[in-house]
Amino acid sequence: MTRRYLLRQAPELAHFNVLHAALRTFELQLRLEHPTLDDAGPHPPPTLRQAASLRAQINLLRRDLRRYRRAVLDAIRPRSSTQRSWPF
Repeated sequence: MTRRYLLRQAPELAHFNVLHAALRTFELQLRLEHPTLDDAGPHPPPTLRQAASLRAQINLLRRDLRRYRRAVLDAIRPRSSTQRSWPF
C-alpha cells in the first residue's frame, strides 16, 4: 500500500505522526518540569501527582491510537484472492 492510497482511504492517519510528536514533546516537558516524576515518593505534591496522572493518560492514549491505526490498516488492506470470503 502506498502512502497516497492510505491517506485516500483513511485521511485521519495523516494526523497520527503529528499527534505522536505532540504527545512526546509534552511528555518530555513534563519530565523537565518534574525531574522526580518516576520516583515521586509516598507524598508527592499535587502538581507532581497531576503530572504522573497525565503521563499515564498519555501512555493509554498512545496504546489506543496504535490499536486504532492497526484496525484501520486491517480494514483498508486489499485482500488477496485467497482471502476473499465466498458466499457458499
